[in-house]
Parts: sequence; C-alpha cells; structure tokens
Amino acid sequence: MFRNTLVVAAAAVILTPLPLWCGDETRQGVPTMRELIPKTASIGSVVLVSGEYLDRMHVEEVYLTRGNVDTKVQITAQSQKELKFRVPADIEPGSYSVAVLMAGKTPMLLDQPVTLMVKREHDVSAAGAGTVR
Repeated sequence: MFRNTLVVAAAAVILTPLPLWCGDETRQGVPTMRELIPKTASIGSVVLVSGEYLDRMHVEEVYLTRGNVDTKVQITAQSQKELKFRVPADIEPGSYSVAVLMAGKTPMLLDQPVTLMVKREHDVSAAGAGTVR
C-alpha cells in the first residue's frame, strides 16, 4: 500500500506543469512569436510581432538571423502580446529567421517560428516593374 501511494505521489510531481527554470529564478511562460506584420519589410521599417510573453520581463533583445550572422534589432515597443522592432539599416536584403534573447539572470537565445523577408527600400521588382503611371 505504501509503495502504491509513493508511486502515485511521484507521478503527480512529475506530471504537474512546472514553470520554466532559468538559473535561480522562476519564469512563467516562454516568449513565442506567432505572426509578423508585414512579412516583407524594407530597411528602416517597423515590424509588428504578435504572440505571447513578449514583454520586457521575458524578452531582452531580438535578432534577425541568417546562417551564422545575427543582427540585433531596435525594439520600439513591447507588451505581453505585441512587440515592435525596426529593421536595421546595416542589414542585407534576404530572408531572416527571428530569435529572442530571454531576459533574466541566465539569458537564453530562442529561435522563433517566424521569418522576415527584408527588401531594399525601393525594390523595383516588388514595386511592379514596367508599370506606367
């Protein structure tokens, strides 16, 4: 009987959802970006990100990544469900993944399930080449 009680108690402890442990602190929730608006942006544009746990308590920095090159972006606004950042002037056009540096004593860099296409400010192909105005 004691053994069955011990097994049930151990299972309850293991299966109970626990907060994410990062070093000496406990953090509720993991930053997750769900959508970028727009999905294609020009250099200098502001991109709106929607998701969960995007506030300063959870996200310290945001990076656009391609291969082994990480470019830090300027965060212009942050709240629990939205974050805005500016596409940096020194970034090359192309497709980028997004990563966040979690805030806290033990920061972790997390890749996000969203991508951003960066285009030149006046990309002729995107503007409709050959259009007469």
